[in-house]
Amino acid sequence: MSIPIVTFNSDIKDSKRLAYVGSNYYNSGKTAAGLLNIITYGDVNLGIISGSKNVMCHSERIAGFKDCIENNVTSISFDNIPTTNAMIDKGLIKVNICQQPKFQGSKPLDI
Repeated sequence: MSIPIVTFNSDIKDSKRLAYVGSNYYNSGKTAAGLLNIITYGDVNLGIISGSKNVMCHSERIAGFKDCIENNVTSISFDNIPTTNAMIDKGLIKVNICQQPKFQGSKPLDI
């Protein structure tokens, strides 16, 4: 008889778990890189201080950050409005987080 397993906050690769409830750490790393791009200009000296590279959430967050930096994200926005969409079409914004307050927080409950 197998026991259904659900991981919370930290996932375990190849755990044969039923579900994972927590953050997408790769995307949070990309978001951090986009925000860094907004608040800085020119050359930036950057150091990443993290916990163990064997902890999946740490390594995924760093991978997302590095991938985003390497792809030269020029801007990040937080609304899905016509002005934002026009700037995306022109290549001025490469990342958009669409705010949907009626759905935020409730989507996981639909599973």
